Amino acid sequence: MTSISKNQSRPRTLEHELEELLRAAKLADKQARAVAVRLGWDGRGASSLATAAATEGYSRERVRQLEERVRANAPSLEARPAHTEAALRLIEELAPIATGDVGAHLVLAGISRRRFEFSGLLRAAEILGVDHCLEERDGVIRRYGQRLRQEAA
Repeated sequence: MTSISKNQSRPRTLEHELEELLRAAKLADKQARAVAVRLGWDGRGASSLATAAATEGYSRERVRQLEERVRANAPSLEARPAHTEAALRLIEELAPIATGDVGAHLVLAGISRRRFEFSGLLRAAEILGVDHCLEERDGVIRRYGQRLRQEAA
């Protein structure tokens, strides 16, 4: 994880915003990396407790405890999750969109500094309480109730 200078008042990207959330939960660097892997905030997509634990040498239970600390701390944050909201609004505008295309659009829009998997963004929205109308099914993200476009036969 990259560090943010203490005098920086506002996150510059989605990754910075999520790093600040991990830091606000008072996680050490190694702990933050394990939780970032678990939640998909490393940009690679959400992973199992076992995978996240193995990346930093923790038990699954320890990663679960650390994740719970982040979830418990999130409601007390004063800053609005502007980048998480912007990412979700962009994807809502683009829907339907292939899951694999999301990361490139987030980078092009300047919201993310690297390709960021949709599952990590959904976890961020859940934890930060950001409303959205998106769902992923069969590799396609769409708005709730939106029908997939049918290819002409």
